Amino acid sequence: MGNIHPLEFERQYEEFFDQGASYLRTANNGAQKRPDVFTPEIIYNLTAMAIEKFLMALIMYHGDLAENHTMRDLLRSARKYVKIQSGLARKLDYMDSFQEICSLSDYRKRTPTSEDIKEILAIGRQVKRFVAPRIFRQTRPCRIRQAACSSHVQPYHTQGTVNSF
Repeated sequence: MGNIHPLEFERQYEEFFDQGASYLRTANNGAQKRPDVFTPEIIYNLTAMAIEKFLMALIMYHGDLAENHTMRDLLRSARKYVKIQSGLARKLDYMDSFQEICSLSDYRKRTPTSEDIKEILAIGRQVKRFVAPRIFRQTRPCRIRQAACSSHVQPYHTQGTVNSF
């Protein structure tokens, strides 16, 4: 897909990042507080949607869109703009291993275990920490944690702040 003029994506990448943060927060809270309702399959899907939103925010920040939305396709699109370490790439492949749903001849899906959920949530947090500094700039060091937080981050192209890290 060809590059889109960045002005067409103005602020949309921020919305995608915020939506990803919301999905990830819901998955984390659900796993901790309501495991009877938030099954491993639901946690997986919420976290996968969060990762998709984070990576789409990164790609859109660069004025582009991913051709498809599997983890491998998002990774391929993101690599056009940033270097992604092999360890993170392997973790995204791991995420894709739960749902091979794009092939008509080889449809596969497996339910994550409780141990998988711990890793899946950790991957979601890692992707968030990877994307945030690449689309937002730190204005001063964060004393709370290393990941960007709303009071210490400003978007590159705007003067506002992001509210939901």
